[in-house]
Amino acid sequence: SASGSQCSGSGVNRKYVKDNLPLGSTVDNIWRRVFISVLAHFAAGYDNPWTIPTEKFTTILQVIWDRVYEGEIEHTITNGGPIFHIAKQSLNNWCGRFAAAATAVITTFFANDADFKDPEQHVEFTKAMLKRNQFLFSHNRGTDNKMWSRLWRVPFVLQTFAHHFNFIQGQMEVPALDSELAGSHTVLALACAAVCQTLTLVADDHLTFRSSNSASVWTTTTPKGNQYEFNDTVWG
Repeated sequence: SASGSQCSGSGVNRKYVKDNLPLGSTVDNIWRRVFISVLAHFAAGYDNPWTIPTEKFTTILQVIWDRVYEGEIEHTITNGGPIFHIAKQSLNNWCGRFAAAATAVITTFFANDADFKDPEQHVEFTKAMLKRNQFLFSHNRGTDNKMWSRLWRVPFVLQTFAHHFNFIQGQMEVPALDSELAGSHTVLALACAAVCQTLTLVADDHLTFRSSNSASVWTTTTPKGNQYEFNDTVWG
């Protein structure tokens, strides 16, 4: 199965952790800095990064492994092993961090505009932005959406989009994956979806922002529960 059985790891509930990866594979942070960066670069163009078929995912991991650790560490990846599970979790974390990035971007927006000191204004603003997906356009004055322009070039989306490029800074070219790479359309979609979800949580008063007495520090109160998380259910 895609999730497999985790019964041999050394982590909590016997889940696999980095200590269970092949010896030497985490030296100089190469696992996260390079291997996971290459994986995220591949996922940037995959239609649904949460549900990559097991066989496909295993094959991609093997291709990346053979390039990153070429001549250093030979290993055959299986769908029940630590590399598969830890890589899968890392990819889920990469997906989930789009929501954190969107929240940070929107928090900063409210914090830097004196017009948004009142939490009720946050709700009013986000509701307006969600109508006809107004938040996706940088030129969006007025209510006539036919006059809106510069789709996807709004700071909310661009700054959330930038999370991906910060995440994959250490990635290297893997020629064997060239035919699999399909650009960054999934990243753009993830960024838009994360911003949309964050605005929706604010509009529904589930996600709130408060400034401290000094007004220089803002805190975010986020709701608990799977229905509020940025996951494959929301994405689907």
